[in-house]
Amino acid sequence: MAIYPPLLQAVAGKSLVVFDYDGTLAELDVDWEGMRRDLREQALQFGFDSPFRPLWSEIARLRDERGIEAVRVLFPVVRRYEQPGVKRQLPRPEIVEYARRTQQRGSGPDRPTLAVFSANLHATVVEGVSALGLDPFGVVVGADDVDRWKPEADGLQLAMRLAGAGPSETLFLGDSPGDREAAQAAGAHFLSV
Repeated sequence: MAIYPPLLQAVAGKSLVVFDYDGTLAELDVDWEGMRRDLREQALQFGFDSPFRPLWSEIARLRDERGIEAVRVLFPVVRRYEQPGVKRQLPRPEIVEYARRTQQRGSGPDRPTLAVFSANLHATVVEGVSALGLDPFGVVVGADDVDRWKPEADGLQLAMRLAGAGPSETLFLGDSPGDREAAQAAGAHFLSV
């Protein structure tokens, strides 16, 4: 299996490689419309009516208008939809292969720490990484680990702090404009996959 060639160049000299999850390591098969419908129904108890489009922008608006506790009430709904999505996920083979080979190299100064910073929930990422046949990553930051989400850099900054890596030592791999914006805000290097 070939590894995405630009990735091999981009990781040179980096001590931390952070992956986005959905769209980067794998494509989750989630019923997004069903999730949005159930989120809307759940949020109505807070007097918040939204189609949840775009998803995380609207969840951020809920946080700003009703508080973080209102958001935390929605996480079980998100989990209910993400969990079956993991079972049907499609791996990104050229990205998963890089992670697998890096893990097989063991630890040492020339092996970067692998991490995930995702808009998916922490448990979803842990379960999804395992379902891809990968060992657990040293650092996982999911949407439920922070109070502000992409394109904010909070989750990426937390991943760097937990791994003990600075922005110049960090490469963030992602697939969306929000991923790129988060990397820029954190001062980390970014590679679009």
